[in-house]
Amino acid sequence: MAEPSKKRRVEDQYPDKSLTTSGDFHFGPPETPSERASRLRREEADAAHRRSKETTVVRAIVIATAVVLVVCIGVVLVPGSPPENSKWATTLLTSVVSLGLGYLLRRDEK
Repeated sequence: MAEPSKKRRVEDQYPDKSLTTSGDFHFGPPETPSERASRLRREEADAAHRRSKETTVVRAIVIATAVVLVVCIGVVLVPGSPPENSKWATTLLTSVVSLGLGYLLRRDEK
């Protein structure tokens, strides 16, 4: 009975790291330690920038939603306010909350 063939890892097949862990081919000389350190610093800086940008957007959504919530609830609950005010306040509140929640839920799919 023939022995089952063993699967070889990519790292074993390409010890010179010509095939990176992401699956992209890299043609050229191997990356030096200083180049690797530089690339990692850039990637870390980019990731930190993306996180801070995302945090700023989330904070803006939460603050805007909170302000609209307070204003709309105030308009709806004020005694003697015309029904038109209640109508636009409810519509605006629904729209902002829907957009905010849609953004927050959609970004987790990336």
